[in-house]
Amino acid sequence: MMKNGFSMLEVAVVMMIFGIIIVLLVSVYSGALDNQRLNEAAENIVLMIQQARSQTLASKDDSGGGLGKIHAVHIDDKNALTPNVPNRVVLFVADAGGYAFNPSDVRNKIYQLPVGMEISALQFLPNGPGERPDVYFRRLTGEGLVRDVSNNLVPIVSSTVTITSKKSNNTRSISINSAGVVQVN
Repeated sequence: MMKNGFSMLEVAVVMMIFGIIIVLLVSVYSGALDNQRLNEAAENIVLMIQQARSQTLASKDDSGGGLGKIHAVHIDDKNALTPNVPNRVVLFVADAGGYAFNPSDVRNKIYQLPVGMEISALQFLPNGPGERPDVYFRRLTGEGLVRDVSNNLVPIVSSTVTITSKKSNNTRSISINSAGVVQVN
């Protein structure tokens, strides 16, 4: 005699298979979304650095003085202390005394990394890791500059900004070479 329908065991097995498939799909989607957010954060940092370089090369000057300004980026990593805010990049006009970064300048353009992303490491040579996290550009050549231990602007030997996803621990490294060219590794 034939029975119509499915047994409870058959229904349970099918439901378990569907459950496993859904868990796998959610896991893959979540990892892809996290990776996309990390790539977007790296691209936004690169855009801020490139914008500072291009505005310096163009001698952009909103003050009306016509002399052009040096534009630079200030980078606050995950360990930034007050008054700085962790995990942000600030494009600033370096016209204050000694080209210093002024966090309260209204002309600053700020990119705050998304929640779950952090600037996990900074290295600007020749001055070493963690010191004066500002990158400047020479007006006529676009050459990348940093401050040395004597507070002078000197050509970058190498520089790296590393961003990390707290969720997956995936990283992206952004490097700036001596010519001021930026790339994501």
